Amino acid sequence: MIIIATHPQLQGAIEAAAVGDAFVDQMRNLWARVAGLTWAPGSGLEGLFLGPKEEVRAEAAKGWMAGWMQEFETDRAGTLTSGTVQPGALLPADAAPEHFRLYAAVQKEWFQYDIYARVCMLLGFSSFVQSLAFYGNGHIVVELRAFYVAHATAFTLEVLHVLLLRFDIIQGRVKSTDRTPAWFLWLGPVSVLFATVGMSLDFHVHFSIVVVIFTWICIFGAYVCQICYQLRILEVILPDDLRNPLKIEETIGDAWWPASWRCPSAFAHVLYFVAPPNRSQPGQFDIVREVKEGAQGNAFEQAGVPLMEARPVDTSEATANPGMSPEEIIAQVQYLDRLFDYFMSDQVFDALTDTNKQRVKDLFSEFSAARRKGTGPEAMRAFADCLMALEGITAAEGMKHEGEASTDAGYTSASAGRRKVDIFKEQEAKEKCASRRDRDPEVFPQLENDDNLRQALRGDHGQLAPAGFGPPSD
Repeated sequence: MIIIATHPQLQGAIEAAAVGDAFVDQMRNLWARVAGLTWAPGSGLEGLFLGPKEEVRAEAAKGWMAGWMQEFETDRAGTLTSGTVQPGALLPADAAPEHFRLYAAVQKEWFQYDIYARVCMLLGFSSFVQSLAFYGNGHIVVELRAFYVAHATAFTLEVLHVLLLRFDIIQGRVKSTDRTPAWFLWLGPVSVLFATVGMSLDFHVHFSIVVVIFTWICIFGAYVCQICYQLRILEVILPDDLRNPLKIEETIGDAWWPASWRCPSAFAHVLYFVAPPNRSQPGQFDIVREVKEGAQGNAFEQAGVPLMEARPVDTSEATANPGMSPEEIIAQVQYLDRLFDYFMSDQVFDALTDTNKQRVKDLFSEFSAARRKGTGPEAMRAFADCLMALEGITAAEGMKHEGEASTDAGYTSASAGRRKVDIFKEQEAKEKCASRRDRDPEVFPQLENDDNLRQALRGDHGQLAPAGFGPPSD
């Protein structure tokens, strides 16, 4: 039997063969892509894997490779902290990492759904318990005429109702725009009480006009209490206004969200919602941001560590200056006084950055205020903080040489005072050299290579003052 293919069948076979050839060419192009070859015009790579008769597919392949390269460049540039802006121009140094900010931006779109799902659980359970109390009253009284059983059932259910309201709603959280008092919340259980008493009076065996009057009073009382209760519930579940936001302290393991996110703060302790932090804690590093932008500015600020960090300290006098004699305390104060004179001199102060200039001024104000208080525990802690901050400024400004012996950062040992006295000798030697330099500036460069002068500059610790940071002259 001879099968003769029609024109549509031949056309389909030709198209199928073309698709197969295109697939093979695509695999070849993929190998070229992995090898890093680019389809630059005129480079001769256009016909490396493609035949001369496949111009259409060659153009498509070139477009595909261009799209791949464009996709790669877009991935590199499509970040929140693009390299086209200066680092720190849009974000502070302690900003949260990029993936934290991305997740917070997404979370802000649906956090109210999460929060109100939790609020609706409370509303559903409280409404069910209260309605069950009403139903139990009617069913037990009508069917069984067991008044005490109905009263006990309603009382038990309303205890549960009160506990739900008490546990899930922060008491005393009143917003500035509230139109209902906080005690309206407890009128919901009271409405069940009015309904229970009114139903008991309504089923009174003997007619009495007084009983009828009290029954109607209980009926209207139940309606009024229920309406007030619902109004208070409605006001509690509304989001906070902008004038009265709830500022939650950020602690590990607790719920937290930014104060600008509007939500019903009366349920803050049961929402169990945790948003990413918007600031990095001191000592935390954003390595991804450093790789993209590089370390810019002050290294301490980029790392999120201020030059002087407030620390919890022991307030007892025994730990303020342990094992230190009055002479050592006076020596430390004198050392700090000379150290501030050194930093406030024109030669050193002009070489500091603007941030450290202001920092030195603030530290000097703190030192002066603590000095007027005497040598008590608070003053000694202030002296220690000032010394630590000044040493941090010294390190940040590059005023120490490599291999220099580390200094004691505080007043926590009895040897600290003796060490400061040794530094006084070093300071006096430097002042003498500076005075000699001012008197004879032409000879001083030749004298700087003299062994005696270098020994005087080094002092007892082998520390050579860097050029341009000598102490002020007398």
